[in-house]
Amino acid sequence: MTRDDIEATEWAKTLYVNATADSYFEIIERLVHGSPVFIAWMGDSAEISLGDYTIHSTATMDEAITWCQQFELPVHTQQPDIVPELQAWLKHRASDAKLPVVEQAAYINVLNKIEQLKGQQ
Repeated sequence: MTRDDIEATEWAKTLYVNATADSYFEIIERLVHGSPVFIAWMGDSAEISLGDYTIHSTATMDEAITWCQQFELPVHTQQPDIVPELQAWLKHRASDAKLPVVEQAAYINVLNKIEQLKGQQ
């Protein structure tokens, strides 16, 4: 996309109003050169980042990818996978002989649910 194409979008017009002059021109310059953006799911929205700047957010990951496609931007996604760490902690707690059997069973139930959900992906 050309600079003129980008600057003609409603998004760029809003950015122009809300950003400092330096950050506006730096962001536009990076977009013109097709710098990769990163999309991270933040719990209730997908945030699109370009270097140190969060340049847009959307309600879903699909909307974020579609938004990036309109600017012909290469996309990298960031979805931290904490599941293995959580599973290790749950396994440790489930095997702790000092805990009551009922509590150990609760940890095992959560582990089983995680495995079930992972199988559905």
